[in-house]
Amino acid sequence: MELKFDDVEALRSKHPAWKLLRAEHAPLVISFLSRAFVEPNERVIPQSILVESLEDYLYTLRERFGENSYKDAMYYLNDWCSSDKAWLRKFYLRGSDEAQFDLTPSTEKAISWINALSARNFIGTESRLLTLFDLLRQMAEGSETDPAIRIAELEKRRDEINKEISRIQDGDISLLDETKIRDRYQQFTAIAKELLSDFREV
Repeated sequence: MELKFDDVEALRSKHPAWKLLRAEHAPLVISFLSRAFVEPNERVIPQSILVESLEDYLYTLRERFGENSYKDAMYYLNDWCSSDKAWLRKFYLRGSDEAQFDLTPSTEKAISWINALSARNFIGTESRLLTLFDLLRQMAEGSETDPAIRIAELEKRRDEINKEISRIQDGDISLLDETKIRDRYQQFTAIAKELLSDFREV
């Protein structure tokens, strides 16, 4: 996708994610919403719980920066839901008088970008490479029209499965080491967060 000057300028001035990154209290908004929604993979949080959680967070910040450094929690939640910011979505469930809050997709993008700036202690690549190879295999097999080739590929995979069954029956059970498990867990959590972000956009 080509990024044209006018398009980037429009995003800079109008997109909620960019507005969040430029906001005066961006560290407060990003750190709290990440802590409340993204890290625990929470989709919807009732107002009473979110207000209490934000008040506790603001209390620790006031201890560091002064009693009058921040306003009350409800002020910020309403501000973050305003149409000019749209960092949170406020709505009511049927039959309930209590407001519910959810992250907007734009906020999720901003938080994800900030997270990507942080250096990771562990960088796994094997599981992602395996996923890429599996996707390529699915595309190749799914577009193959020759029955003989598709049958040959299935027979090859069947032989590989039979060999692995024989190894296990002989007591040769291969296990993932700690690095491989961390690699796969890291990919699992990343995909889970991406799925939650996708659900927010639906």
